Amino acid sequence: MEIKEAPRGSRPVSAGYQLFMLVLCLYALVVLALQTVIRLDPGTRGVLDYADYGVCALFFMDFILSLLRAPDRWHYFRTWGWLDLL
Repeated sequence: MEIKEAPRGSRPVSAGYQLFMLVLCLYALVVLALQTVIRLDPGTRGVLDYADYGVCALFFMDFILSLLRAPDRWHYFRTWGWLDLL
């Protein structure tokens, strides 16, 4: 397996950024579990829905950033990108 270098002028993604995205994933899973297991009042459910929209927007921006930074965008999309987009 060949490792390709990042395009000139781009920086690698920091560990802090990856940790932040991991925390967002865990948050989204916890909120999903809360909404399916516990009966929430409509106000709380609405706040969690808006927070979910924000998290989804951040995940989509992360996908776009990863796609733009990939040396071979089609290869990235075929291997991991489709899962990020999903």
